[in-house]
Amino acid sequence: TDSLYVQMKTDNLNEIIDSGKLLTRKINESFDKFVLQFGCEKNNYLEIQFEKINKKMFFGAGDEEGKAAKKRYAYFEIWREGKEVNKMGYVGFEVRRSDAAKVTTIITQRVFEMLLKEGKGKEEVMGYVNEEIRKIKSNHYSYEEIAFPKSLTDDFENYKVQTFHVKAAQWSNKHLGTSFKKGSKMKVLYGHIE
Repeated sequence: TDSLYVQMKTDNLNEIIDSGKLLTRKINESFDKFVLQFGCEKNNYLEIQFEKINKKMFFGAGDEEGKAAKKRYAYFEIWREGKEVNKMGYVGFEVRRSDAAKVTTIITQRVFEMLLKEGKGKEEVMGYVNEEIRKIKSNHYSYEEIAFPKSLTDDFENYKVQTFHVKAAQWSNKHLGTSFKKGSKMKVLYGHIE
């Protein structure tokens, strides 16, 4: 399964739906000719479906060549399978990740809503982000909200690289009397000592 996105030259929803259906039909019809090149009598495997319309999309940064990152995008969806909708969608961003801090999820979600759904500009978005940074620095959010979850997926001795959370769990067991082990979940905070 893979996705294909097409940029349309109109904002008229009915025209986009009609064009999407036409494009889907033409591409699916072309598969029969395509598979003949490979000795197949008829296409029984390839098919595209017209599923949704996104008003705006954001593709995550990719490599140095300018290719967008795979499976890392956000979108504002306005139509899905025959029904008008009004919802945000996220793939690969912290909004969907289980290892993101709660505040990271909230801020990321709001930034994408401002950009894609509300059409806000850079100045307004940066104003929001700077205000959130100020709130984090002034302890507006609890440790629980700014810490991010990590899990120990193996026994300590089986880690080839002692990552920061593995070292932190070992230190905590030794100095704080905790009992972190394989399967344990913890919350991690970055900090610095002055």
